Amino acid sequence: MTGRSELTLAIEAAISGGSLALLDRDAVLASWTNDRPVSRAEDLLREIDSMLRGNGAKPQDLDLIAVSAGPGSFTGIRIGQATALGFKNALDISMRSISALEAIASEYSSPSSLLVALPVGRNAVAVLNGQSGVVSVTEMSLLYSAVQMDAATTYILHTDLASEIGEVSNVVDAGKNVASAVGRAARSHEVDNREPIFLNKSF
Repeated sequence: MTGRSELTLAIEAAISGGSLALLDRDAVLASWTNDRPVSRAEDLLREIDSMLRGNGAKPQDLDLIAVSAGPGSFTGIRIGQATALGFKNALDISMRSISALEAIASEYSSPSSLLVALPVGRNAVAVLNGQSGVVSVTEMSLLYSAVQMDAATTYILHTDLASEIGEVSNVVDAGKNVASAVGRAARSHEVDNREPIFLNKSF
């Protein structure tokens, strides 16, 4: 591996089956999104190996492991964190854990007017209010109503949510690969490692 001194492996295993990204600084060299509804450790490891090989890299070339702290599937968060810790300990490199919601919000210039939402299973949606910084859980139907009624707010939505709502002027499709945002946020900010974000779904 030549000319690439800042490789980051980003892991997000709790949203819609999970995603991975390999970054050189902010540039995404390779990415993968899971077609399965839930993450499996063996899928992540296989795809990580494939991404590294496809870019002429070895695990030893990695400088940083970035991993989502959630929110999302309880099992997925644990799989992602365990996979990241395995690489960190085996390679003796840095690991940063960051909220997937905060990572996506950081990619937009006016977070105070944004609301970021991710699907977290069973018709539940995790929401970050950019102005207050509050994270909450709601139902898909309530998110849909909010989008229709609040034209002043820009809604940054995971592809799975954006496709359900359809084309609305104040909705931005953030894509399906959440790992790429996690990797860029971990790389560009000296973030503290976040504790896993397990949200209670009360409906």
